[in-house]
Amino acid sequence: YKEMENGFIGGHAPASKENLIYFDHLTDKIVVNLRDPRQSIVSWVHYMEYLRYTGNYAALVEYNLSKSYFSMSLSDQIDWQIDNYFLKININWIKGWINAKDSNYFNGEILYLNYELLVDNMDDYFNSILSFYNIDKNKFKYPSVPNFKKNTHKRKGDKNEWKDVLTISQINKINYQIPNTWFNNFKWEKDVQ
Repeated sequence: YKEMENGFIGGHAPASKENLIYFDHLTDKIVVNLRDPRQSIVSWVHYMEYLRYTGNYAALVEYNLSKSYFSMSLSDQIDWQIDNYFLKININWIKGWINAKDSNYFNGEILYLNYELLVDNMDDYFNSILSFYNIDKNKFKYPSVPNFKKNTHKRKGDKNEWKDVLTISQINKINYQIPNTWFNNFKWEKDVQ
């Protein structure tokens, strides 16, 4: 967690009992940003390669990857993450935060946003946060989309990269594990083949 004036920011924290009690003592409002699990898994597989490339072997050991993981094709790595690790972790993380609104451990309000809204309409995304915290929009400087130097980023943050990367079988396998209500609630396209 990173301290800020009048608040704090944290990343990837699960909605565990301990975390919810901690948050309940710190704040009465939380913003939870979700991401379509199909895109998350594509991002995660690329992140594993980044960890290997940068020599962050301690992190890689934590994820208990197969010994042959990095000799697998991208599609096989995605299959491995669907069947053995990331998909289950990601789905449970989202479920935990959705269920947190009914928890006895956090009594505040939760605003659920998602990466897809940020990509589609950055102003609406930030306006939702400003409204949630009763912050005057005139006191907020809206960020602009970052410009990256050429050849510094292999991926562009496309919310629908999964459609080009995942196989039909992988999409269907992941869709089966995403509760149907999530597709509607978070406006995730259910692309069943």
